[in-house]
Parts: sequence; structure tokens; C-alpha cells
Amino acid sequence: MTVDMNKISESLTSSIVEFGNTHEVERELLEFVKVYESNTELRQTLSSESLPFENRLAVVNEIVEGSLRETKAVLSFLVAAELSAELPEIVRKIINNTASHRGANVAYVTSAKELSKEQINELKDALEKSTDRKIDVHVNVDETILGGLSVELGETSIDGTLVSRLNQIKTK
Repeated sequence: MTVDMNKISESLTSSIVEFGNTHEVERELLEFVKVYESNTELRQTLSSESLPFENRLAVVNEIVEGSLRETKAVLSFLVAAELSAELPEIVRKIINNTASHRGANVAYVTSAKELSKEQINELKDALEKSTDRKIDVHVNVDETILGGLSVELGETSIDGTLVSRLNQIKTK
């Protein structure tokens, strides 16, 4: 069975936009994706067809306890539809879609350390100036990049991380 992730993400986006709280749902979904991507056992559990759906759903509900009902509904749907493996990609599509509803683009920034609000605002201002569009910035901290930033904005990707530079030096 071929899954049309664009249709699924558009449908889920419509529900989220209808109920509001898009920024909070985006934040909660991204937090779940961080946990999901960093935890092999969680990925295996949620994609296990031998584990009853109710058990997989209970795991999701435990992780997102206290989250908005829209967040819980999106994640429950993805697990019920056996789309756990595609979850990170679908969540990104949802976030891009909700931002588009607000007339914005999304910049996914990876940094080796937490960025201050001032640094995020400076980056946001620079991106908005260069694209002439409103930009929502989502920052992920990943100490393995050692330093610098990587920025994904639409089809454009800029990798200014220290680990990337070191790898370039190794290959020369």
C-alpha cells in the first residue's frame, strides 16, 4: 500500500489549524519527534506489528501526557495508521503546512548549544531579510555537531557545523 504523506499531512494540518494552538502543537510534535528519533526502543515499539495497538497508543500517551488534545490526536492517528516509521517526515510536513497557513516558512536550525532568544531573533531577522518572508525558527540542540549551525529552509540547506568542516578537511 502506497501512503500519500502529503495528503495525510494536509488533512492533519487542517484539523490542527481549525482548533488553533498551532504554535503549541508544533512545539509538542517536534519534542515528540526528538524523543522518537533519539530512542531506538521507542521506534521499535511503535512500529511493532506484534504489539497490540492499544499498547503502542499507551506508550505514546505516556510520553505526551499533559499535551494538547490535537497533539495526542495526530500522534495517535499516525500510530493507528501504522505510520510510525514516517512520523518525523509527516510531522515536518505538518509544521511546514501550519506555518504556510500563517504566511510563514519554517527554518529548522541545529546548534551545538542552546541559543539565546536574542540569537534566535537575530537569525530570524537575517533569514526574513534574505527571503522577504516571515520565518518561524525551530531550534534543535545536537552536541554532536561540536559547534556552528546548520539551517534548513525549504529546499535550501546550509551546513556551517564544525563536524561538517572537520569531515571536509578529512576528505581532502
